[in-house]
Amino acid sequence: MRDIAAKLVHKGEQAFAEQNYSAAIANARAALEVKPGDAQANKLLREAEQAQQKAMNSISIQ
Repeated sequence: MRDIAAKLVHKGEQAFAEQNYSAAIANARAALEVKPGDAQANKLLREAEQAQQKAMNSISIQ
């Protein structure tokens, strides 16, 4: 199970690097399903949610 969680976190980190925050969040959550409390997955989830919120706040509709 550890390998699965690590692979999911890795995929999430790749998505994060590509600014695909939804995919990063999904992968982090999936990793936490497999390995609850995983520190890397929690960190990725927190950072991706913050980045997604920041991106959403920067959108202005005129």
